[in-house]
Amino acid sequence: MNTLSIPMVAMAGISLYVGFYHLLIYFRHRQSRADLMFALLCFAYVFYAIFCAGLYNATSVAEGAEWQRVQLIALAVFVTAFLWFVADYTHQKPGAPIYLFSIFYLVAIIVQSVDRSELTFWVDQPSIKYVTLPHIQPITYYEATFGPFTIVQSMMGVVASTYILIMGVRYFKRGYRREAVPLILAIMLMYIAGLHDTLVSNGVYHFIYLIEYAYLAVILLMANSLSTTVVEAAIAKEELRRSEERLRALVETTSDWVWEVDVNGVYTYASPKIRDLLGYEPEEVIGRTPFDIMPEEEAERVRAVFQSTVLERKPFENLENIARCKDGQLAILETNGVPFFDDYGRLLGYRGIDRNITERKRAEQALQAKTEELDRYFTSSLDLLCIADTNGYFRRLNPAWETTLGYAIAELEGRQFLEFVHPEDIEATRATVSRLADQEQILNFENRYRCKDGSYRWIEWRSFPIEKMIYAVARDITERKQVEEALRESEQELRASEEKYRTLVEVSPIGIWISKNQVIAYANPAAVKIFGATDLSEIVGKTSFDFIHPDYHPVVRERITQMMEARKVVPLLEEKYVRLDGKVVDVEVIATPIITSEGTIIQVFFQDITKRKQAEQALRESEERLRQITSSLRETIWLRDVQTRQVLYVNPAFEQLTGWSCESFYENPDIVINAIHPDDKEWVIQALAQRFEGVPYNKEHRIIHRDGSVRWVSSRSFPVRNEAGEVYRWASIMEDITERKQAETERERLI
Repeated sequence: MNTLSIPMVAMAGISLYVGFYHLLIYFRHRQSRADLMFALLCFAYVFYAIFCAGLYNATSVAEGAEWQRVQLIALAVFVTAFLWFVADYTHQKPGAPIYLFSIFYLVAIIVQSVDRSELTFWVDQPSIKYVTLPHIQPITYYEATFGPFTIVQSMMGVVASTYILIMGVRYFKRGYRREAVPLILAIMLMYIAGLHDTLVSNGVYHFIYLIEYAYLAVILLMANSLSTTVVEAAIAKEELRRSEERLRALVETTSDWVWEVDVNGVYTYASPKIRDLLGYEPEEVIGRTPFDIMPEEEAERVRAVFQSTVLERKPFENLENIARCKDGQLAILETNGVPFFDDYGRLLGYRGIDRNITERKRAEQALQAKTEELDRYFTSSLDLLCIADTNGYFRRLNPAWETTLGYAIAELEGRQFLEFVHPEDIEATRATVSRLADQEQILNFENRYRCKDGSYRWIEWRSFPIEKMIYAVARDITERKQVEEALRESEQELRASEEKYRTLVEVSPIGIWISKNQVIAYANPAAVKIFGATDLSEIVGKTSFDFIHPDYHPVVRERITQMMEARKVVPLLEEKYVRLDGKVVDVEVIATPIITSEGTIIQVFFQDITKRKQAEQALRESEERLRQITSSLRETIWLRDVQTRQVLYVNPAFEQLTGWSCESFYENPDIVINAIHPDDKEWVIQALAQRFEGVPYNKEHRIIHRDGSVRWVSSRSFPVRNEAGEVYRWASIMEDITERKQAETERERLI
């Protein structure tokens, strides 16, 4: 036996062992096809090494040519297995080059197996080489010269090796440096061995062939890398198991529902949180799609979005959708999901979370409704509402300013309000603005504003600063000022009663406190004052029932239950509170629930109405004398709803003008129409109808008093619009001008 045959047999045994080892790994786990391809590669090398040993012991060129032929067949299998192994090893999807190489080497196996012509080997042109090495007996290689197909097969081996090197470099650049280095090193060894064997084959120098040793080096390098990968995989598996346990614990305790679906949208996993969100057990949705638990129209909409997302293979965020709970109720969910893929980049499905945002959406809708309600209140309020800045400029005013001062809103907004303040009130107004700039609330400040006709109106203000903006509610108190002047001239008793009345009608500071689970967490200064405390710390930590009079505990508990169940504001209620000093005060209370991430809290607004309650008695005593004073106002004013024609307000002058009581006008809104003189009724009704076509109404006509007398009146009517510009109220003013008409008639008679 040739001396070089011994290493070949030993290397064949090593490769056979490595091949069976990785074949066993593949059949035990069946997780990676790379182990199977590597085992085939090893078995191909076993045959190649045996065929090399046969070549070393050949005694003729014809015998050597046959050993060369089976070597090339084994190499074809070796290279094919190597290509597929590298594709799996580097987690790259086999491309067209690997399929083309595989087809070529299949053809090569067939050709080398059946062809005995000069296409594969030129047996009549021997390529005998003699190698003499120290301490080794002389070696003779009996080889035949390669035919054209065999030369092409050899060159394809170089091309395949280059392609494998490119795959290894790509793998290296993707960040898999530890795994890619052995592969690149193996190819470089093959290049070096191939170059050496080419030089030996062409007689440049004498030495043994090294390519078979390079092939074994490839096997050993890759076996070492795979073994390292197996060990790391075992470690990673254990770490993955622990991580999965932590993840499972997190998934099962999080407030969000965690799910997984395949590419068709079929649930493959659902966390237990679905019980809380929708009422289903996880097993009830596995195998179903999200669209199965949606209303039909919603399912069509979301299915289209999901299919589009799958085609684009992209994540989706904040997808709002409606799901039907197990009990039939509908819930609004916010869905987020990300795609996941296999090792070859194929989309497997989506993983994500669902969050129940039903309450949040309701809160948003409630906030929007409240915003719209406040805006409607702003534009329709009879009080003067104002937003200004601390630099002294009007920023926004409601239409009541036009009625009070006579200016168009555009003539006021953007101008300094000091331009309209009475000269005697400018300094006091500046001082008040300075206090507001220091974030001090100003209540019941009074000054005079110039009307467009040059007259002045008394305005009473309640102002609340927020940084550089001032939010104020004002009221025309000119008539009240006149009444106050008259009251000051009255007897002392009336003056005292008037003082109580003024205290009653002035806007009291609003107390606010916030509680969670009935424990007060915050109270504003007004609340602290009402509770009789000197510091917030005396309030915080106590329960709301510590301040609510025991007589009101049952009704308050019932209101809290209603509020928490309905999730809406409870109506205004008069209660009694017990101060820290034991004093009982009367309050008006309104409360609203607020949903937060930490649960539901209750916000309570209340004001001390004790003085108002005390003043009511004094007010009733002075009512008759006050009526005598206010009866001197000749104008009758009323406000009517456009849709229902219901009278919303009428002042006492109505009774003197028509002879009918205010209550009768509330009950029968047609009293004023029925009171119109028959000769005037037709054209007055026509004029009233033209109001809806935008024609102003300002007419003089006659009415018949309840006692049968005829009176001349000046009647004016104007629309009140909401934020959408729609007329929803009609305000009317009727003044008795009988004396003026009589004077005019007398003057015409004398002329």
